[in-house]
Amino acid sequence: MKIKTKETLELTIHDALANLSAIADMQIDINEPIGIVKKNKIVIQNEEFNYQTVDWFIPENAEELIENVKETYRVLLEYLKQIYTKDFIDWDDSKCRKGFQAIMVMASDAASKIDKYIELLPKQPNLDKIADSIEVKELKEFYLSKIAKKFQEALEGDEPWQDEWQNNEKSLLLDVEKSGLKDFEALKKDEEYELFYLVDDDEKSFFDPDLIRNIKLFCTYDEDELKNIEHDPLLKIRVFLDKDYQMSANQILETSHEAIDNYFMLRAQKDENSDLVSLINEALFSLMLASNPKNLITHSFFKNSIEYFHDFLSFIRVIISSDEYQKMIAYSIEDKKSRCIANLIHTLCENLFLRTGSIKQEMLGFIYMLIRKGDEKRKYKYPNKASFWSEIEQNEESIRVILEAYPSGPLMKILDVIRLEENIEFDPIMQDNVSHRAFEIDHNKNNLKIIRCPSPTRQHIITNAQVNEEFLGFLRSLKEDERYLYINFQDKESYKETARCQVIEVLQKRTDFKNNFKIISLDKKSDFYHQSGIYINLNNPEKFFEEFKKEILSKNGLLALKEITTFIDEAFKIIHKLFFINKNVFTRKNRLDFINIFYNFLILKLIEIYNPNILSFSCKDAIDIGALQNMSFYAFLKLIKSECFDKETQDYIKWLIFEPALLIRERAINSTNLTRELSALAAIDISMLTHKNQ
Repeated sequence: MKIKTKETLELTIHDALANLSAIADMQIDINEPIGIVKKNKIVIQNEEFNYQTVDWFIPENAEELIENVKETYRVLLEYLKQIYTKDFIDWDDSKCRKGFQAIMVMASDAASKIDKYIELLPKQPNLDKIADSIEVKELKEFYLSKIAKKFQEALEGDEPWQDEWQNNEKSLLLDVEKSGLKDFEALKKDEEYELFYLVDDDEKSFFDPDLIRNIKLFCTYDEDELKNIEHDPLLKIRVFLDKDYQMSANQILETSHEAIDNYFMLRAQKDENSDLVSLINEALFSLMLASNPKNLITHSFFKNSIEYFHDFLSFIRVIISSDEYQKMIAYSIEDKKSRCIANLIHTLCENLFLRTGSIKQEMLGFIYMLIRKGDEKRKYKYPNKASFWSEIEQNEESIRVILEAYPSGPLMKILDVIRLEENIEFDPIMQDNVSHRAFEIDHNKNNLKIIRCPSPTRQHIITNAQVNEEFLGFLRSLKEDERYLYINFQDKESYKETARCQVIEVLQKRTDFKNNFKIISLDKKSDFYHQSGIYINLNNPEKFFEEFKKEILSKNGLLALKEITTFIDEAFKIIHKLFFINKNVFTRKNRLDFINIFYNFLILKLIEIYNPNILSFSCKDAIDIGALQNMSFYAFLKLIKSECFDKETQDYIKWLIFEPALLIRERAINSTNLTRELSALAAIDISMLTHKNQ
């Protein structure tokens, strides 16, 4: 083992960022040695690397490590000064702002980690903390006084979009159903945020100037708040998302390797006369760049894995909409090269939608950190005999409380949207809400994949939507005997969601998809589902069953299935007896639980009927309704099979619940929807325990 000798270090900015990333990600463990490669690069022993020479840090020489870390902060400061002086970045770009914030959070985390590590070292008294060093203080001071102020200046002043909105008198006249954007509190809860991406038929916006002014005022930081930037947990989200895209890109490349190898073996990529081939090459190159860990946001000030992954998605869309591809599909061109190209395109789309979540453990750690801090802020202690479902409710409360102490994630996202000068669309997949596999179940010798899939559409005008090209490519990847059951929770009768529902429903009627794609719509937004309005006092079980059956058969196309009518009657009787002991009076809570329990049994029946290979529960963004249905169905299957809810299962359920809202919208899950699902699961749980003990 070599002991590093003292000498002047020459770090590049890439080395400095890599050092901070390595330290920020390290476990605080004295048994995890830290090494120095090529005199400046910090590595951890459990990292995978192929360096021939590593100077391992000796605990007795902590000063050597401290000096290397300080040099890392000096290099980062000098680079920030160059950026500030040369002024070669776009200070209006929200992605740049978030990138700088992510790096500052990482720098703060690294200082904290290395200080805690050094505290564990024996025989190292009176060492100054890195967090209190002049290097770290100067870096923070420069960021706050120069870099952060630059971004603040970019947020001030009149914007090109203000005139358009102030002149849009129609936005002030829209009724609540068509706008939904007059209530500032609703915006803070992230309700109807998609309307900020949309315009009406006259291409007018759905909000009024007062609301925009409120958002800008609410999202304005003062200098004292900026000083605590490293404590804002939401600033870690972009780092998580970047890591997810990097690992997902790597996963897509690995699972598509056979199709990619065939493409290169046929030398298809050499066809210089084909625009389609050029686009495919660009898509593969973007995916490779996204998969490279050197392009992580914590390793570079420039283009990162998120942006390269967006490039990949954009190229896929251009590829599938190209005339060359459309001709290939329309005329079923069967030469070897065309088959190879089509197979590659469809394989990439398939593995895009069926990727597994790449940062589950990181997000679980983040979720539990928020819960712990929220518990501390609330001074809440969990009862010894609290149920798992009650624990989740308290977890959600703690997450919500701790996030309320920081700038609102949803409002900051809305502010980023309204400042864009170009036309924008509501396009969940391109807005960092990419589908992934949630879990799998075995059914009838099929490996049924349940995916978390937002509406696979995009739209600018609220009455006009289109299905995304990558989703069409995914459907074309299905084999002749494979089926995709798409459970739609969007409201077909709502002005806000009709267009998206219509274009998705058309797919099951198309000749090329009708044997592979089936859509069933279930209601989770009507007065009946919420047992409100005229249904508030529907306490008679028989009348409730009658109305419920009408609702089911009238709204979701199930009337065409002969066995469904009989199933509904039988399921009502079983659920009434098993979970509600044949009660003669149904309280509103009983009815709400009954509806959710029945939905899970209905989904089981639909799986039996269609025998799908892929299943998704989709709403506009698969964050609140869709994600919670994923969790509900997963837990429901565990309960009816009397499986043990061990720590791994409990963690998985919490990941299904909390990750989508945190990662995509930077907020807690919708508490009303969560309570509703948990109440139904608790009713099942209690009933199963009662019958088990009899």
